[in-house]
Amino acid sequence: MNNNLKKNVLFVGAFNTNTKDGSTGGQLFACTTLINSELKNRVNFITIDSTSKRVPAPPLIKRIPYVFIRLFKFIFYLLFFKIETVIIFTSAGFSFYEKGVLSLVGKLFNKKIILAPRSGLIKRDYNSNKFSGRFISYVINSVDFVICQGESWKDFYFEISNKKNKDKFYVINNWIDVNPYLDNLKSNAELSENKKIIKIAYIGWLEEYKGVIDLLDALILLKESNKSVKYVCNIYGNGSLFNKANEIVEKLNLESVNIKGWANYETKMKVLNDSDIFVIPSHFEGFPNTLLEAMVSKKAIITTSIPEILDIVTDRKNALVVKKSSPKEIVDNLNHLLNDPNLLDYISNNAQDHVINNFTLDKAIIKFNNII
Repeated sequence: MNNNLKKNVLFVGAFNTNTKDGSTGGQLFACTTLINSELKNRVNFITIDSTSKRVPAPPLIKRIPYVFIRLFKFIFYLLFFKIETVIIFTSAGFSFYEKGVLSLVGKLFNKKIILAPRSGLIKRDYNSNKFSGRFISYVINSVDFVICQGESWKDFYFEISNKKNKDKFYVINNWIDVNPYLDNLKSNAELSENKKIIKIAYIGWLEEYKGVIDLLDALILLKESNKSVKYVCNIYGNGSLFNKANEIVEKLNLESVNIKGWANYETKMKVLNDSDIFVIPSHFEGFPNTLLEAMVSKKAIITTSIPEILDIVTDRKNALVVKKSSPKEIVDNLNHLLNDPNLLDYISNNAQDHVINNFTLDKAIIKFNNII
């Protein structure tokens, strides 16, 4: 199709795959896969990159100059390019303030604004103080469409809006390209040979809201309650609890637990291949890509019963679900899986089928095409 006939769409999101520390995330994956999908045959994407320079994000003072550069680019494109539609991906915290301002500026130029919030911490921010709550509500009310990562998010955004137009809240679940994960899997025969030692894994931020201390508390209980099954738990990630997590492991002599630091792509794929059980004990989530990656990689999942995760999994069918902040329930379910290979296989097989049938890029493209 001739570029002159394509519709120009200004897209603010994460596009830089060459960050200083090589870090990637769900928003980066979502944005890059969209602009490289078949949508590019019908849409001319004009991108403004908002990828964090590193993970964790740099101090606010270092981020401010980039905010003004993005605002200048945003206004420039609106003034001098024929743009009718703007897509803006945002996280929580300062990211939402910046992207919220861009959304409001876009409305001043009478553009159709599609906002895609992608962080479980937005709920926390909304409840943290009156200013944050009012700003988030005002932005949600002002834009034309809000991309919701699940039905629970749709309910939340509708609740904090004026409740006059539920049609503006459009559910598009996170998506993944399942093929690299399917290609990454070993044969069933190879997997069964490796199950002499059960491998448990966690990949994510080492922060309070991710429930990583709950996982460590569960592993302490596991060490005391199940001495017959051999296992190893590898925890990949970084954050404010990195040192504390290491101190707990060393102090309590958890010899089967390893704190590994960030996992790059190659390491992550190896973990997804080698592990048997993934634990995702989050207190807050947007729509965790790691969960989808582990499920399509045929892992047995133990995760929490927060609404955002219950949008994805069904307890006792494709995951084992526990209350958040409940190490006892985590260890009970770990024991179930460690002692029952049939249950482990049942959960992991159903998990893979569920992702293949519901969370592929093709399904997301159809929905984005409709809304654009």
